[in-house]
Amino acid sequence: MIEKFSGSPRRYLRLSIWSTVGMVTWLYGMFAGIQYFAYGQTWPFGWKPIVITLAFAAWFARFNYRTMMRLDARYGAGRGWSLMQQTVKLPEIRSRSKQHPPCG
Repeated sequence: MIEKFSGSPRRYLRLSIWSTVGMVTWLYGMFAGIQYFAYGQTWPFGWKPIVITLAFAAWFARFNYRTMMRLDARYGAGRGWSLMQQTVKLPEIRSRSKQHPPCG
């Protein structure tokens, strides 16, 4: 089964933004939750850590988008991409009968 990937700059930008928002929200939420519930510290909820996190998120989304665009330009247009299904046969475990030396 061949499946085409319709890559476009708009789709890459949307993918970059939403993946960055999800990743940063999850990481910052976990960090702030651990700091608050485990240690009782409230500094992660101040305006400075949030501004620094938003600046990092904007930089990372832009970096992520540029990386996707470079990969698309290097390896071909997105409309020509295809995902090839490939099956791999894994080795099976064979049971061997163990011969024990005679006792005596």
